[in-house]
Amino acid sequence: MPSRPDQPQAPIDPNSESSGPPRPQPFLWPPQPTRPPAAASSPATPPATYVGVGLPPPRFPRLAAAIAQIEETWLGVTSPTLSDRAVEASWNPDSASSYCPRCGLSVGTYEALDPLDAAIPSDAGCRECRGKPLPWDRFVRLGIYTGLLREVVLEVKFSRRRTLGRQIGALLGTAIKSELTRAAIDPARCTLIPIPTHPVRRFLRGIDHTVAICRGVTAATGVPTRRLLARAWRTPQSQLSQARRRKNIKGSMRISRSARALARAADTHIYIIIDDVRTTGATLREACRALSAASPKAGIWVATLASAENTSKSVPASEGPSTLMLT
Repeated sequence: MPSRPDQPQAPIDPNSESSGPPRPQPFLWPPQPTRPPAAASSPATPPATYVGVGLPPPRFPRLAAAIAQIEETWLGVTSPTLSDRAVEASWNPDSASSYCPRCGLSVGTYEALDPLDAAIPSDAGCRECRGKPLPWDRFVRLGIYTGLLREVVLEVKFSRRRTLGRQIGALLGTAIKSELTRAAIDPARCTLIPIPTHPVRRFLRGIDHTVAICRGVTAATGVPTRRLLARAWRTPQSQLSQARRRKNIKGSMRISRSARALARAADTHIYIIIDDVRTTGATLREACRALSAASPKAGIWVATLASAENTSKSVPASEGPSTLMLT
């Protein structure tokens, strides 16, 4: 029965199917990705980026978020950021107590004595290095050469990922800064020394990976980078056994001519040698020898992204580019 004109009409629900054709959605630009609505009861949580990994937040958060939105919506993400990959892999840098502060090898709880806490210097270190002379005073690292850390190291060196190198270098710089603070050393007394790459290999790879890492360390610590070392051409260390590595690398590094005066004047400095991976330590020992010859009174620290352990046997060359990472 038709309703009377004076009878009040029921309100029309615009979302009901009987209310006619659906209204067109307003035009939005740029297009927004479709996401499920957040539950009203769940509190707002910060994004996974920069959580628990130690990476510093971006200097301009809004600009970084806008760039990330443009990349995700228009361009498509070809490679996630280091922080996103670390969160996905549940990876965090090693704590200072998980490795020996003298040699850098992994240790258990209370298995290594920090030189800063040792009443007798010969008691410092772990069972592998205790009582043995080392050419450096302290070792800093991010983790073991496996999993995500291995992937990052390879990408920086062989895929010319400079931004990734600076990001992982910033993490290493955070660890170095913490150790400098604990040792009561002013960063102004320190200088970063990247392990040199021969010019031919640098040209073929298209990147000096240790310099890219050093830039991230400098950003996190404020310690300047100086290319004091030069390197002669030798057979790649990855193709040699542990015994032949020491013989092959011996005498291959020297202070560059342009940096000799600077090296002599830096007797009160702390040199921090930066490298990607430590295996036998032959490359690091050679760098320490060259620096000690130029500045006998200077202190020397060593900092690497990763430590490749269980390296008593030679690494097979058939592994591909990853074997070139081993020093």
